[in-house]
Amino acid sequence: MKETPTHYFCYFSNGIQPKNKLQTQFSCFLRGMSGELYRADDLTKIEQYIIKKAKELNEEFPRCKPLNISFAIYLEDSKLYLRGFEFSNFILMPAYLIKL
Repeated sequence: MKETPTHYFCYFSNGIQPKNKLQTQFSCFLRGMSGELYRADDLTKIEQYIIKKAKELNEEFPRCKPLNISFAIYLEDSKLYLRGFEFSNFILMPAYLIKL
């Protein structure tokens, strides 16, 4: 089943306790996206949306160490891993529409 993904599934897993309000707010934001399914066509929009939210929170909490968020594919499994937020894992996992 090595096809092009039709969708991406948001996976969030708890990590360590956030240290400040900025990290807590961003963790809550990511937790709210967990379990959602997005079209693969919108992948760059999703990435930009998450990065934009991190920048907004950086401005809202200027005394906290700013988040420097990016995405990376570490293996050839097409999973996009969120980098720059070590307090939890957030992965955009490829999903496929099954036609019966």
